[in-house]
Amino acid sequence: MWVEAILPLEDVDRLIAQFAPLTIALGVGRLHLSEPGRCTLVPDVGLRVACKAKIHWPMLGFDLPVTAHSLSLLLKLEIARVAGAEVLAFELEIEDVDLAGVPGVFDSRITELVNEQLVRKEVGLSWAFASTLTHSFQLPQTIEPADSLDLTVLAGRVKIRKDGIGLAVQFGACVKPRVVGDLPEQ
Repeated sequence: MWVEAILPLEDVDRLIAQFAPLTIALGVGRLHLSEPGRCTLVPDVGLRVACKAKIHWPMLGFDLPVTAHSLSLLLKLEIARVAGAEVLAFELEIEDVDLAGVPGVFDSRITELVNEQLVRKEVGLSWAFASTLTHSFQLPQTIEPADSLDLTVLAGRVKIRKDGIGLAVQFGACVKPRVVGDLPEQ
């Protein structure tokens, strides 16, 4: 059986706003994100959000913040396998940045350096939905000979649409019988 949940764009905007301000450690530096705008869903990829940012990167012994007039961040969503189980993985990538006081030719190099750190530091979040949603429902003793209803996540799919994010989960279901010695007396 498949079950699908859809997170509408309005809820995505609300959740992203709750994350701000957000600081991400980047090796020797850090990225501080604030004032996120409305999200744009990128079909089959993830979501894009424009925000303000400051990049702190030590140079010559000084931790000088560089302010970004604007920063476009892409949050990619995909189903991945981690330790043999499926997870919903979120990967951050800076698409574009306009840094104050920095010549445009350096913007792309700084973006590249920060993206390298985002990948290297494995900043991406993940949700182990398979372990979260797999559950054994214990049945009352009055139901014979069933002991439990077990739901096991078999697979998942994420779908980014223009109006929301969908997560479909495939479950396997089975009823486990009570062990003979566990049956109530008549």
